[in-house]
Amino acid sequence: MKRLILDRIGRRLATSRATAASARLRFERLEERSLLSGPAVAAGGDSSVLSQVAEAVVQRDDAPQSIQPGSTQWNPDDAEFNIQLSNDNLTVETFGHSDNDAVRGTIWKRTGRWYFEVSIEQRSPTSFYNAIGVSTRRLSLEGAPGWDDIGCGYQASGSVNCSNARISTSYELFEAGDMIGVAVDLAAGQAFYRKNGVWQGGADPARGIGGVPLDANQSDGVASPMFPAINLSTGDRFTANFGQSTFVNQRPAGFRPGWFRSGGGGRVFAQLNPFDRQQNIVLSNHNLTAETRFASEIDSVRATTGRSAGDWYFEVTVNARSAGTESVIGTATANLNLEASAGLSGFGCGYRSTGLVACQRRLIDGSFDSFGIDDVIGVAVDLDAGVMYFSKNGVWQNGADPATGVSGLKIGSDPHSPNLFPAVTISTGDRLTANFGGSAFQYQVPAGFRPGW
Repeated sequence: MKRLILDRIGRRLATSRATAASARLRFERLEERSLLSGPAVAAGGDSSVLSQVAEAVVQRDDAPQSIQPGSTQWNPDDAEFNIQLSNDNLTVETFGHSDNDAVRGTIWKRTGRWYFEVSIEQRSPTSFYNAIGVSTRRLSLEGAPGWDDIGCGYQASGSVNCSNARISTSYELFEAGDMIGVAVDLAAGQAFYRKNGVWQGGADPARGIGGVPLDANQSDGVASPMFPAINLSTGDRFTANFGQSTFVNQRPAGFRPGWFRSGGGGRVFAQLNPFDRQQNIVLSNHNLTAETRFASEIDSVRATTGRSAGDWYFEVTVNARSAGTESVIGTATANLNLEASAGLSGFGCGYRSTGLVACQRRLIDGSFDSFGIDDVIGVAVDLDAGVMYFSKNGVWQNGADPATGVSGLKIGSDPHSPNLFPAVTISTGDRLTANFGGSAFQYQVPAGFRPGW
């Protein structure tokens, strides 16, 4: 995968703009801490400082076009069923006969000013509801950006919908061969659109003129994390550029080139996903620790990043355990019901605190120890070979040896949900903390496996 290749070589590349790169990296670290777990922003606190830092970074980085490692892609696990992705998940089209199929990007943002482009490679002449824009996680994947309380979408018909209302009908229609630019100012709560280099509706994003409101109920900023999103129908094919390559048109002054998480090209590790958890689960510790809020059993949460290739290792520490229930540590697809245990989807495995292991919805015969408070469970996943392994306090279970491929558990496959996510399942009184590579592991990473997820 392109992202894996960039990840491996990007850390070795020296930047020729050391000051700007250092500033970008400082901002991204500050932004990630605040967006993913910071109390001020998470509780609706003032994020203007972050926005000021972001704008100062952009003003110092005057390179006309920057290629950004770690940029978002379209998310195969956050797409309507008929969506088909290709070209490193940047090109999207549909299969079968379908209308109003949506897909969101992999990375969300709550602050900053961002710019990306979408090329209209092919468009069905019978549908004018194709839309390009941004949305929250709440948008139905059978809807279009702009059809929810927060978000906007520029439709092929020339209409713009924001916050579930039509804002404008004066934009130009777009067809195959057109390039749509999207500038999003999250601090001001506005979006700006251009077609083939011409800003629509007389807009000027550099001066904050002519933007459309992302949230009709809020005069500035947005209350929810925003994702790039598009909607299309049978016969359409669009390709996005979130900073993976040089833009066709010049980004507006003051906007960051792309939609990405790590400005320095460094590696970004997974966390437990606050938008992909059973509602009773409470996350803390930078979204690495999970526990439950009420009396509850079998509550699951997936990590933020899914993978379909490579060899990966992570650890989960048991901080607290409730008698009479099961904690489960393992992997799952996006199709796993969050009121079911890891290992009960058609792709992946779950190691239970009772010493049982389930893979592909079936219990596995083998020798696995039970685990409890202060135990550390290691998880090694070889997606290329289709197997995974569990360790307890550094001892590989069931006589396994990931380095040599001995006694791996078969994880299966799911053509409709090809990405595998780390996942944990807990009940009342349980507390688990994951380490996806953001800090040193307690035990040795098996040879040939990448440290982290």
